[in-house]
Amino acid sequence: WGHLLSIIGMIALLMTAARFFLTRDHNGIAAWFAVNLIIPAFLLTPTTTVNIIDASQQGKNYMVDNVPLGIAIPAHYGTTFMQGLSNAVDFIFVTPNDQAYSKSGMLFGSKLFNLSNSIGIKDAKLKGLWGQYVANCIRKDITINKKYTWNQFANAGDIFAFLNNHRPSPVRRIAMDNDFPTCKEALPKLEKMFIAEADKSFAYIGTQS
Repeated sequence: WGHLLSIIGMIALLMTAARFFLTRDHNGIAAWFAVNLIIPAFLLTPTTTVNIIDASQQGKNYMVDNVPLGIAIPAHYGTTFMQGLSNAVDFIFVTPNDQAYSKSGMLFGSKLFNLSNSIGIKDAKLKGLWGQYVANCIRKDITINKKYTWNQFANAGDIFAFLNNHRPSPVRRIAMDNDFPTCKEALPKLEKMFIAEADKSFAYIGTQS
């Protein structure tokens, strides 16, 4: 590390000298001293041992050696301020029966966000029926009947209300439960299946969070 700094300093010194002879600007020499002498001498070369306290797991401490002071000092004051802020949030807003935000808030939110993004259609039967409905009903309503566009369908807030408002076909059919209901007849059945699937997904999030 020390040899590397020496090499970088010598190269920078040569470049600074060349610049000074060309421009006669003393600011280049001052910048060289600041970047190559003052910063490494006071911020990078001195190191310390940092004690990391994991607030989310009581009693978990981690020791990290040889951390430059230029990183350790800002990190110390920054984390001290944030810990004090989270303790203030706990004191003001959290009731005695709640878990402390400083120990669980951000981790819980991150976990819930990841779970909600990873959940899709788990039911293989529902996935197959929806694939049929898209191919036989939605795609043909878009490409043949021109009832709406793919963009309108993709941006619909409530897909089932959107499809109901655009009159699903009473002629085209899908295979469903040993029957062949029309697109119009199958839509409310699929909606109920999706609601049941959503309830299962929310229950899964509850068990995981």
